[in-house]
Amino acid sequence: MRKFITAALIVGAIASGAFAAQNQKAGQSQKTAQSQKATQSQKATQSQKAKQSKKVAQNQEATQSQEDVSQMDMAMAAFNKGDFHGAIAHYDMALKENGKNTIALKNRALAYSRLGDHKQALAGYEAAQKVDPKDEKAVWGAATTLNALGEYDEAIKTFDKALKINPDYAEAFFGRGLARQNLGDAKNALVDYTLAIKAKGDYAAAYINRGGLYRKNSEYHAAIADYTKAIEYAPKNAAAYNGRVLPYADIGEYKKATEDAKFACEQLKSCSGLEYLQKNKFVRE
Repeated sequence: MRKFITAALIVGAIASGAFAAQNQKAGQSQKTAQSQKATQSQKATQSQKAKQSKKVAQNQEATQSQEDVSQMDMAMAAFNKGDFHGAIAHYDMALKENGKNTIALKNRALAYSRLGDHKQALAGYEAAQKVDPKDEKAVWGAATTLNALGEYDEAIKTFDKALKINPDYAEAFFGRGLARQNLGDAKNALVDYTLAIKAKGDYAAAYINRGGLYRKNSEYHAAIADYTKAIEYAPKNAAAYNGRVLPYADIGEYKKATEDAKFACEQLKSCSGLEYLQKNKFVRE
């Protein structure tokens, strides 16, 4: 009997221990589950905060971008109206938002050029080149400004740089030709104008300048052909009509010269050709 009781107590103790172990394990599992749930909740909260922060940053960036675009639009509107001071002010605002905006840098430089402030224009084009050294328009703008400043040797070097970026850059050939012509290098200027025409077949200004050099070389028919091409591509370009007056007069075609001169004076309000004919008594009705 005593053995049975003892055995029963042992069995009860074992059972009680087992239940205690099970309860302990259950408690631990519950704590683990609660801990995991808390961790998951914390991660979800952190993820949500990260998404919110990202969204706020995106909204701020979008707002800045919209402000930048708005300033650019207002700058362009002012520029198109001839309000170059106003355009510069708006480009300044756009550049405060984004100092690496090369379009704003170049356009502000152009506005300075229109105001005759070529030094500020040059600084703007050079700033654009620092942002993007391969921006051919920034390089070309700097070279063109150097031409305006009378720094023809530096202009030629800068046009060379633009042509390394874009070997078919018609405007760079033209600008370099103009610099060379201003230095008295008519031979190489003629080559550059020809290269400009080759790169851009309807380049009226290049035909006009080359026509002028042909006339100086006494190549009157070649000059007339170039001025005629310029008129074909730019029918309202007074310089082409007034330019053609001269070689026509040189070969004794006074009637044709008079027609061109009168058209330029009466229709295009540019009378230099007519004044030349009147001064030399070449006018023919």
